[in-house]
Amino acid sequence: MKIRDISDRVYQGQVYSLLDKAQSSIVISMYLVRTGDSAKHPINRLIQDLVEARRRGVEVTIYLNTKFKNATPQKILQEPWVAVLQEEGAKVRLASPVRMLHDKLIVVDRRFVVEGSMNWSVSAIANNLESATLIDSPQLAEAKLKRIGFFPIWGEEEKKLPKGREALFPAGPPSSIDIPVALIEARKYFPKMIHYQRQRAMKIYLLFLYLAQAKGSTKFSFSPELVGEYLGILKGKDRTSIRRQVIRVLRDLEIIDKLLHVEFRHGKDSYVELFIPPGSTFTLSSEAFDTGELAVLDDNQIFLRLVRARLREEGKRLEDFTQRAIKKRFFIGQKTYRRTLAKVEK
Repeated sequence: MKIRDISDRVYQGQVYSLLDKAQSSIVISMYLVRTGDSAKHPINRLIQDLVEARRRGVEVTIYLNTKFKNATPQKILQEPWVAVLQEEGAKVRLASPVRMLHDKLIVVDRRFVVEGSMNWSVSAIANNLESATLIDSPQLAEAKLKRIGFFPIWGEEEKKLPKGREALFPAGPPSSIDIPVALIEARKYFPKMIHYQRQRAMKIYLLFLYLAQAKGSTKFSFSPELVGEYLGILKGKDRTSIRRQVIRVLRDLEIIDKLLHVEFRHGKDSYVELFIPPGSTFTLSSEAFDTGELAVLDDNQIFLRLVRARLREEGKRLEDFTQRAIKKRFFIGQKTYRRTLAKVEK
C-alpha cells in the first residue's frame, strides 16, 4: 500500500492525472458536484476528463447525493453536465433521498482510492483548506466498491421486494451481503437446520443478516408481524398467529442455535441482537439471491444457493464434487442430499 497526501491545491492536478491515466474503470461517490460556465472551470475540466475516459472505453460510474434542500432527483438529472455524461455512456446513479450521501470518494481501476473532505466545487478545490489522500491499494479499493454496492438507489427502491418491504427496508436492502462461511460449513448452524427440517429458522436469520447490514448494526428493533408477512409465514392467517409463529422460531434461534438474543415488548416493536459467527465470509450478491426470494424459495433451495455462491467465489462448481465430498464439507447426508443439493431448481 502506498499513501500520499494530496490536500488543498495538490488535489486538482493529481486527480486530473489519475482520471487521464484510467484504463478500465472510474467510480465516483460525491456529495456535491457544482460546475461553472467556462470550459476552464476546474469542475468542468474534471467532467471533461470523465467524458474523455468514456471515449477511451473506460467504464465511468458516478453516485450522487440527492438529499439537498429545494432539490429533487429529477432536478439533478436535468443538470447539463449529467446529460453530457449519460450521452457518453457513463452511469449516473442517484442515492435515495432517505439517506444523505456525504462521500468525497474516487476509485480508479479498482486500485487507486482518493478520499477526504474535497467536494467537486470551485471553492473546495481552489480556495478552502481541504484534506485529501491518494492511496494505492487494490484491497482498499475493493472494500470501498463493495460498500458502494449497499447504497439505496433512487428509482430502484420498489423493484424487487414484496409488499411490506417499505417498513423493513425503508432505504432499500443491500445489493449484496457478507455471509459467514461457518453458517453453511459448521454442522451446528444451517446444515443442522436443513437436516432436522426446521422450516423458517434459516430464512429468518438470513433476513436479519440483511437487516443488520442495511442498518449498519447487529442490534435493531423489528416487528415480528412484518417479518412474518414479508417471509410469507402462515400466509392468509391473522397477524396474531403470524406473530406467535415468528416468536417461536426466534426463541429456537436464541436457545438452540445461540445466533441471537431477542426481547419481545407488548405493544411495541421487538428488539434483537444478532450474533454473527466469527471467521471468513463470502459475498452473496443479488444476482445469486435476492431478498424477495426468501418468501418464494424453500429452505433447501436457499441452502443450495448459498453453497453455490460459496463455491463460485473459489472458482468451483457444485457438480465438480462427489457426494462424499459434499457430505464432508457441508454435512449433508444421502437423504438430505437428494432432498437438497440434488434438487433441480425450477
